[in-house]
Amino acid sequence: MVNWVIANDMTMKEWDKKLVHFSDYDFYQSYNWGEYKKDFGWIPYRSIAIDSNNKIIAMAQCLLRSLPCSVGISWCPGGPIGDYRAINTNFIELYCKEVEKRILYFRIGPKNILCDDSSNFLVKTGWKTPKYKITSGLSMYLDLTVDEENLKAKFSKNWRRNFNRFKKEDLFIRKWENINIEEMIDLYRDVERFKKIGVQYTDIELRKIFYFFKDKITIYRCDNSKGALVAFRGAIVLGSNAYDFFAATHESARKLYPSNRLLWIMILHCKRIGISYYDLGGIDPINNPGVYNFKKGTGAKHFESLGEWEWSNLGLLRIALNSVIRKRMS
Repeated sequence: MVNWVIANDMTMKEWDKKLVHFSDYDFYQSYNWGEYKKDFGWIPYRSIAIDSNNKIIAMAQCLLRSLPCSVGISWCPGGPIGDYRAINTNFIELYCKEVEKRILYFRIGPKNILCDDSSNFLVKTGWKTPKYKITSGLSMYLDLTVDEENLKAKFSKNWRRNFNRFKKEDLFIRKWENINIEEMIDLYRDVERFKKIGVQYTDIELRKIFYFFKDKITIYRCDNSKGALVAFRGAIVLGSNAYDFFAATHESARKLYPSNRLLWIMILHCKRIGISYYDLGGIDPINNPGVYNFKKGTGAKHFESLGEWEWSNLGLLRIALNSVIRKRMS
């Protein structure tokens, strides 16, 4: 017997301490990610699943956005974490009762390894696979518990070649001690204009991320011979995992190859402070092969999770939201 109970009274320290005990914990389920999203109109609801032995076997931080006419849209990125069998009807019923919405659309993204048993369980519980997904469910990570030579030995031929092409005489890499967010924003905007891509983080999003995670962020910067910022790479640390989060390289430095060296230095830093796994984040081999090949070249391991699932008590709302997601992703 598994029962879900609301845990909104937990402090950040209590929530994150319990969170990192699970092998599949995700940064997006951290307490402060919920607080960060609260500043953008989402209300975090935190709950825990307790088994018959009074043991916590799963946790979920769900984000709710309220719409008129008692309609709610909920998103649980990277969760629930823990035993997938806890994502039962009791989980849905508790959440519906807590948010008090007449019509609700609910999407989850558990990080459990994809397998027939877990997928079949979710189907039987009433969950469906969305027609259009926000994330691919595919990601890559590096095991930092091995020694440095073993990590280097996994580089692909091309990745190693670009790593060795780094122009030491023209570029200087150092840990960014007093991070200037304005410099980061300017470089992000330059990269977006050059690549003709959408905004990665708005100014306010970047500032809020630093507000809520400043003590968990590490960034290395790369300057040119004139002392100007031309590239950076950074991660957010939670427990024994690090999550690759910030990256940009100015077009003027692309042929000087700072990206590979920056990531390697970031990895070594994480290894030095006792991090076990470096999460390189989501991949999309078909729609974003460049990023995929860069991450693959490090020798990182592929991981396919259960991915996104949806539930709604109104089919038309499910159809409408999938249509919106399709337009935003195109």
